Amino acid sequence: MLALAVALAVMPVSAPGATWYVDQSGGGDAQSIQAALDICSAGDTVLVAPGTYSIDSPLYPNDCFSKPLYIIGEAGAAETIIDCAGSAHGFVLSGGIYIIRGFTVTGASASGIEVDLAFLGEIVVRNCVLKENAGSGIDIRQSSSTINILSNIIHSNGRGITSDESNGIYIIGNTISGHGGVDGAGISIVDCNPIPNIIQNNIIVDNTYMLYNTSLLMLFEYNDVYNNLHNQAAYVGIGGNFSLDPQFCSAVPRSDGNFFLQSDSPCAPGNHPLGLSCGLIGARGVDCGTTSAESSSWGRLKSLH
Repeated sequence: MLALAVALAVMPVSAPGATWYVDQSGGGDAQSIQAALDICSAGDTVLVAPGTYSIDSPLYPNDCFSKPLYIIGEAGAAETIIDCAGSAHGFVLSGGIYIIRGFTVTGASASGIEVDLAFLGEIVVRNCVLKENAGSGIDIRQSSSTINILSNIIHSNGRGITSDESNGIYIIGNTISGHGGVDGAGISIVDCNPIPNIIQNNIIVDNTYMLYNTSLLMLFEYNDVYNNLHNQAAYVGIGGNFSLDPQFCSAVPRSDGNFFLQSDSPCAPGNHPLGLSCGLIGARGVDCGTTSAESSSWGRLKSLH
């Protein structure tokens, strides 16, 4: 199953089916994302032009089981924004094969992406930003499809990633930060059996709970778990997990969105504090040199308020 997950994750942006171009200005095949989702078929690509797309109800793709449906932000998450101020969710996905890539999903009154009763197929959420949603960034409910959450920035939601009565979830290479409040968890996994969940190479920082977990089967390794109030210590020092400041380039990454790493970050490739070869930890690579300790410390204090 992991081989299939990796294969889907690295599929090219362009799929062999038809491409439906979404452009709010009227220069494409549809002016709204939902209009394109209504006319596409399995194997197609919905390619979304840069812009902010305000929605007042969740986006529902057609069921696609025979081939993947690609839903792609053309210019990436920084420039392709789904504003859910009028909606409970951004996307709602059930059974099927979907690849969602390159969107910022923000402002939902519940979750940014909801996976609900997905019993067949496979879902990939990659290179997205899920932020400032009242519920979870990504919420998975009663699903047994393989769910791949890869290389996303998930911050400042009610909770980061939540899963209830689901299994076969791969949470790999994400940066998950700033989920406070009484129930604020970076990751919450409840009653997920019998297939193990894989949580690897993530930065999980500045949450109330690092991980709230009642799952019996889980592989948790090569994660940087830092400055979370609860459920952190038991995982440090085993499986290649550690607890060090990830050293973001920005002193206030949740404000300016800059979660890139300093060159001497312990999460950068080749810098694992135990000398392990695990590659990049987190969703963003190195993009700056070393900044002063004073600047980083003051910035972290400001970012917590």
